[in-house]
Amino acid sequence: MSDAFLPDAPLREALASPAAWARRLAYATAAGVFLGAVGAFGTFVAAPLANRVADWVVMFWVGTLLYPVVTALAVIQGHRWGISAWFSVPFAVSLASLPMTLASI
Repeated sequence: MSDAFLPDAPLREALASPAAWARRLAYATAAGVFLGAVGAFGTFVAAPLANRVADWVVMFWVGTLLYPVVTALAVIQGHRWGISAWFSVPFAVSLASLPMTLASI
Protein backbone atom coordinates (compact mmCIF):
# COMPACT_ATOMS: atom_id res chain seq x y z
CA MET A 1 0.00 0.00 0.00
CA SER A 2 1.22 3.45 -0.75
CA ASP A 3 2.21 5.88 1.96
CA ALA A 4 -0.33 8.38 0.66
CA PHE A 5 -3.19 5.96 1.20
CA LEU A 6 -2.23 5.02 4.76
CA PRO A 7 -0.44 8.01 6.28
CA ASP A 8 -0.03 6.50 9.74
CA ALA A 9 2.83 3.96 9.97
CA PRO A 10 1.23 1.72 12.67
CA LEU A 11 -2.02 1.69 10.72
CA ARG A 12 -0.18 0.82 7.52
CA GLU A 13 1.72 -1.97 9.27
CA ALA A 14 -1.43 -3.40 10.85
CA LEU A 15 -3.37 -3.55 7.59
CA ALA A 16 -0.61 -4.49 5.17
CA SER A 17 1.19 -7.16 7.17
CA PRO A 18 0.27 -10.75 6.22
CA ALA A 19 1.66 -11.89 9.57
CA ALA A 20 -0.73 -9.57 11.41
CA TRP A 21 -3.69 -10.89 9.40
CA ALA A 22 -2.63 -14.51 10.01
CA ARG A 23 -2.34 -13.81 13.74
CA ARG A 24 -5.77 -12.13 13.84
CA LEU A 25 -7.41 -15.01 11.97
CA ALA A 26 -5.72 -17.56 14.25
CA TYR A 27 -7.06 -15.75 17.33
CA ALA A 28 -10.49 -15.48 15.71
CA THR A 29 -10.47 -19.20 14.94
CA ALA A 30 -9.50 -20.08 18.51
CA ALA A 31 -12.21 -17.83 19.94
CA GLY A 32 -14.79 -19.23 17.53
CA VAL A 33 -13.91 -22.83 18.36
CA PHE A 34 -14.06 -22.09 22.09
CA LEU A 35 -17.43 -20.31 21.96
CA GLY A 36 -18.85 -22.96 19.64
CA ALA A 37 -17.63 -25.77 21.91
CA VAL A 38 -19.12 -24.28 25.08
CA GLY A 39 -22.34 -23.27 23.32
CA ALA A 40 -22.10 -19.65 24.35
CA PHE A 41 -25.19 -17.42 24.55
CA GLY A 42 -27.58 -20.36 24.48
CA THR A 43 -26.41 -21.83 21.20
CA PHE A 44 -25.90 -25.23 22.86
CA VAL A 45 -29.63 -25.94 22.40
CA ALA A 46 -29.83 -24.55 18.87
CA ALA A 47 -27.45 -26.78 16.93
CA PRO A 48 -25.06 -29.73 17.13
CA LEU A 49 -21.41 -29.11 18.02
CA ALA A 50 -20.05 -29.03 14.46
CA ASN A 51 -22.65 -26.50 13.34
CA ARG A 52 -22.05 -24.28 16.37
CA VAL A 53 -18.29 -24.28 15.90
CA ALA A 54 -18.58 -23.56 12.18
CA ASP A 55 -21.05 -20.73 12.79
CA TRP A 56 -18.92 -19.10 15.49
CA VAL A 57 -15.70 -19.41 13.49
CA VAL A 58 -17.29 -17.90 10.37
CA MET A 59 -18.76 -15.02 12.39
CA PHE A 60 -15.38 -14.29 13.98
CA TRP A 61 -13.66 -14.41 10.58
CA VAL A 62 -16.18 -12.02 9.03
CA GLY A 63 -15.74 -9.62 11.93
CA THR A 64 -11.97 -9.94 11.87
CA LEU A 65 -11.84 -9.14 8.17
CA LEU A 66 -14.51 -6.43 8.21
CA TYR A 67 -13.96 -4.24 11.27
CA PRO A 68 -10.25 -3.35 10.90
CA VAL A 69 -10.66 -2.42 7.24
CA VAL A 70 -13.80 -0.33 7.72
CA THR A 71 -12.34 1.38 10.78
CA ALA A 72 -9.07 2.18 8.99
CA LEU A 73 -10.93 3.59 6.00
CA ALA A 74 -13.05 5.74 8.32
CA VAL A 75 -9.97 7.07 10.12
CA ILE A 76 -8.28 7.88 6.82
CA GLN A 77 -11.34 9.57 5.34
CA GLY A 78 -12.02 11.39 8.60
CA HIS A 79 -8.45 12.67 8.59
CA ARG A 80 -8.92 13.95 5.03
CA TRP A 81 -12.14 15.72 5.99
CA GLY A 82 -10.74 17.05 9.27
CA ILE A 83 -13.01 14.88 11.42
CA SER A 84 -11.74 13.49 14.70
CA ALA A 85 -11.15 9.76 15.04
CA TRP A 86 -13.35 9.95 18.16
CA PHE A 87 -16.27 10.53 15.78
CA SER A 88 -15.22 8.52 12.72
CA VAL A 89 -14.38 5.26 14.54
CA PRO A 90 -17.75 4.86 16.34
CA PHE A 91 -19.48 5.75 13.07
CA ALA A 92 -17.43 3.11 11.22
CA VAL A 93 -18.15 0.45 13.84
CA SER A 94 -21.86 1.22 13.62
CA LEU A 95 -21.70 1.03 9.84
CA ALA A 96 -19.75 -2.26 9.88
CA SER A 97 -22.27 -3.74 12.32
CA LEU A 98 -24.98 -3.72 9.65
CA PRO A 99 -23.39 -6.45 7.47
CA MET A 100 -22.40 -8.35 10.62
CA THR A 101 -26.04 -8.37 11.67
CA LEU A 102 -27.06 -9.70 8.28
CA ALA A 103 -24.33 -12.36 8.40
CA SER A 104 -25.54 -13.57 11.78
CA ILE A 105 -29.14 -14.16 10.69
